[in-house]
Amino acid sequence: MWVLYPLTGYLWLGRVDDAITYLQLLSAERIKRQKWLNQTINYLERHREDIPCDA
Repeated sequence: MWVLYPLTGYLWLGRVDDAITYLQLLSAERIKRQKWLNQTINYLERHREDIPCDA
C-alpha cells in the first residue's frame, strides 16, 4: 500500500518519468514481488505516451 500511494500520485499528475524513477529507487525490502516491480516499470516505459495527466 505504501508503495502504491506515491506511485499513483505521480501517475495522476502524468509524471511518468518520476513514477519510473521512484520504482527504480525502491529498496528490495519494500518489494514483496520483484517480478511485479519489473513488469510495472516495463509497462510504464512502453505506455509512457499514452498515460495522461488526470489532475
